[in-house]
This record gives sequence, C-alpha cells and structure tokens, in this order.
Amino acid sequence: MSSSFQRHQRSSGPPAGSGRDVPPVGIVAATLATTGGCKERSSEAAYGPRSWAQPPGWRGRSAPRSFSAFVKDRFLGVALNTALFAGVVTTGLVVAAGLLGAIERIGAGLSEQAAAEAFASPTAENMGVFFNIANGSTEWLIMPAAVLLAWRIGGRRRHLVAAAVVVFYLVRAWTYLYFGPHVMSIEAAITQSGGTVPADMMTDVQHWTSLNQIRTVLDAIVYSLLLLAAFTPLRPPTTPAQAPRRLEPSVR
Repeated sequence: MSSSFQRHQRSSGPPAGSGRDVPPVGIVAATLATTGGCKERSSEAAYGPRSWAQPPGWRGRSAPRSFSAFVKDRFLGVALNTALFAGVVTTGLVVAAGLLGAIERIGAGLSEQAAAEAFASPTAENMGVFFNIANGSTEWLIMPAAVLLAWRIGGRRRHLVAAAVVVFYLVRAWTYLYFGPHVMSIEAAITQSGGTVPADMMTDVQHWTSLNQIRTVLDAIVYSLLLLAAFTPLRPPTTPAQAPRRLEPSVR
C-alpha cells in the first residue's frame, strides 16, 4: 500500500502552471532584465538620456563628434598654423631688412651722397623688389587667409590675428599714400641731378627716414602679434572638472 502510494506521488508531480514549471535559465534572464532596466533608468537619471549612438550599458553625455567639429579641429587648425607660420616668416624678414636699412642709413649719415646711395643704388633696387614680394604675398594671401581661419576658430587667436591685421593694413595704406610716392619722387630727383640728392630735397629725405623708422616699429608689432598667435593653443587647457566624461562600459 505504501509503495503504491509513493509511486502515485512521484508520477503526479507538481500541478500545471506553478512556479516550478519555469526553467532556471528563464528565472535568471527575468532577474537580469529587471535589475538591468532599473539600473539603466537610474543611469539616465544621473547622467541624462542616452543618445542614439550610445549603446545600452554606456555612461556619459558625450555624443559622437560631428563632421563640422572634426573639420574645425583638424583641417582649420592645420590651415591656420600654416598661414601663421608663413606670416611670421614674411613679416620677420621685412622687420629684419627694415632694421638693417635703418642702421645702415644712420651709420652713413644724412649727407647728399649717402642719401643717393640709400635710395638709388642697385642694393636699394634689389631691396625694393624684396619688399614688394614679401609685403605683396602677406597682403593679398597670408593675412586674408589667417584672419578668415582665426575668425572661424575663435578664441584668443582671433583677437591676436585681428589686431595684427589692423596694424598691418594701416601700415600698408600709409605706404601706398606716403612712402611709395615719396620714394619715386626722390629717385626721379636723383636721376635728374646726376646721381646726387638735390639740396632742396634733403629735408624730405630726412623726414622720410624718420617716419620709416616708425613704420619699422609697426612692422615689428605685427610680427610679434603673429608670433604670439602662432604659440597660442587652439583652445585653453581644460581642468579635470571641465574635462568630458569618458565613455566606459558599466559593470552589471
């Protein structure tokens, strides 16, 4: 009797629909889904909603960098550095040549013969060609590219390049309005007088020489601003509190 009763109990088993019908794998999956959903909701409450490109289980608010941000950081930065390097080279050569010319004129004195050699000698003609090439390339190519790129990038470089551009083009306007016409008139007078500066033009020569020293100082200011902009980083360094959060997989 007892043995038949035991066999009946083993064959009947648990009733249908009870919790024992759920396999162990299903119980584990349901538990993980429940705890994972709670953890994901708490993560969104702490860090903000997850973006479309961040898979589940990733923390942080950082979204994928856009193409415009990539171009701004890579292409524009390299282009601006190239323009600044070219501007530093050309303005530095102009400043060096201007300083050497000023020192030579001061050392030679302000006699009529020395003035004639300073304005109408073959060396002066070669220096004129050099100034035309250096200033022309800076005026028509380098400075416009530098100011457009710096304005696009922004930051401290924008202010430095903008200040350099203002001073540079003021000097160029001064050159076109005063220095260029006066040099041409002095050279014509030297040619007509047989290789010497007429006595009535020595005052103009002295005045031109004094103002040219001021122009050289302004060229040095342009050079210094471009050099400072070249060594200025694209953006200020971020503190640890300002640094973006790193995307790290969460540990379940």
